[in-house]
Amino acid sequence: METPLSVPEKKVKDYLDRSPHDVTVADVVRQFAKVPYGWADSCSIYVVNELVRRHLYAFNYNNNPNVSREEIARNIVRESNRFTIEPAKAISQDILNNFIEAWKHIFNVVSIKGSNDYTELFRNCKETPDSALNSLLKNYRELNHQVGSQAFARVIDEAIRLLEQWTAIRDPKEFFQTLTEARDSAATLFDRCKSVRSFVEDQYRKFKEITTFLDANRDNFAFLPDDQQEALQHLKAITADEEPWDKMPAYNKMKRNLEGRLNECKEALIATVRANYNKAFDELEEYAKSVNVSRDKFAQRDATIMLKTNTHNLYALQANANISEFYEQQTARINAAIPRPESKPVQPYDKPANENGGSVREAPVSRMRKVVHLDTHYNTPIRTEADIDRYLQGLKTKLMQYIGGDNDIIIS
Repeated sequence: METPLSVPEKKVKDYLDRSPHDVTVADVVRQFAKVPYGWADSCSIYVVNELVRRHLYAFNYNNNPNVSREEIARNIVRESNRFTIEPAKAISQDILNNFIEAWKHIFNVVSIKGSNDYTELFRNCKETPDSALNSLLKNYRELNHQVGSQAFARVIDEAIRLLEQWTAIRDPKEFFQTLTEARDSAATLFDRCKSVRSFVEDQYRKFKEITTFLDANRDNFAFLPDDQQEALQHLKAITADEEPWDKMPAYNKMKRNLEGRLNECKEALIATVRANYNKAFDELEEYAKSVNVSRDKFAQRDATIMLKTNTHNLYALQANANISEFYEQQTARINAAIPRPESKPVQPYDKPANENGGSVREAPVSRMRKVVHLDTHYNTPIRTEADIDRYLQGLKTKLMQYIGGDNDIIIS
C-alpha cells in the first residue's frame, strides 16, 4: 500500500498543479532554492523523482516521454532544464493485468519483471535487449537471414513485421492494449514460426538438396520420358510450399526416382559419345599410320573422351556425340603432318610402259584424306524410282568435283 505524501512532496505537487505552463526540473530547483525553503538542488530533484515514482507525474526528456531510469540518473542533474514534468497518464490495473496475461500467453513465459510498476513494466517488456519481445525479434531476423528467400519463411516475415510494429509503439498504454488485443492471433503466428524453426534445424539440409537438384537439372529435365513429367511437377511444388515439413518423405522419394532416371539418360549419352569417339580414333589412327604420321601429331584418345564426357549437362553430352567437326579437325592435323618429299632426287621405281615394254620413272605419291560437307537436302518430292535416280545423280554430280588427284574423300 502506497504511503501518504510527505510534506516536501505535497509542496512540490501544489507548485506543479498551480503552474500554468510546462515546468522543468530546473524550474523546481530554482523555486525551492528560494526563501523560505532553501533546499539543495539534490533535495528538490529527489522529491520530484519520488512524485514520478508514485506515478503522479512523468518525465519528458528532449520530447521523449519514455525515459529510462538510466537516462534519468545520468542526465537529470546536469541537464535539468531538459526534463519537463508532466502529469502521469493513468493506466488501470485491469489493463496491466490483461497485458501481463497476454504477454505470458504470447511469449510462453511464466513471469515478468516490474509487473507492479507500469513504467518499469513497459521498459522491461519493450526496451531491454533481453526482453522476450526483443530476443524473439533478434532470433527471427537471424532465421530470416538464413532462409528468408524460401516460401515457407513468409510466416517469419509476418512475425518480424508484427514485432517491429510493437517495438515502434512509444505510448505505454497503447503498447499494453495492442498486445492484449493480439493475444490469440500472435500466439498462433508464433506457433507457426516454431514449426519453421524446427524444420530448419531438422530437415532444411534435405530441402536444400532437393532445390539444388532442381536448379542444377533445369535443362536436363527435357530428357525425361513423358511418364515422369507429372512427378517432376509435383517435386517442383516444393519451392512454393509454405509448409513442406509433412511432405518431405514424399519429396525425397520423388527426387531419388527422378535422379535415377536422369542418370540412366546420362549413362546412355556417355556410352554414345564414347562409341563415336572410339570409332573416330580407330579410323584416324589407321589413316595416320598409312601416311607415316606419328601418333603424337593429333588428339589423344583418353584425354579427348574424358573431356567430352566430363559434364552433367545432357544437352552438352548430346552435342558432344556429334564427331563431324572433331573428325575434320584431326584429319587436317594429320594431313599437315604428312612427311613432304625431300629436295634430293627420290629413288625411282620401275613401272611397265604401256608400249614397247620399256619403263618410266615416277615418284610415289601419298594419298590424303579430305572431308567433304555434302548437302543432301532435296526440295522436290520423291515418288518414283526415276525420282530416286535423279536425286542420286545430283549427289554424284556434287561429288565428282572432289574426285581426282591425290585425295581420298570422306563425306560428312
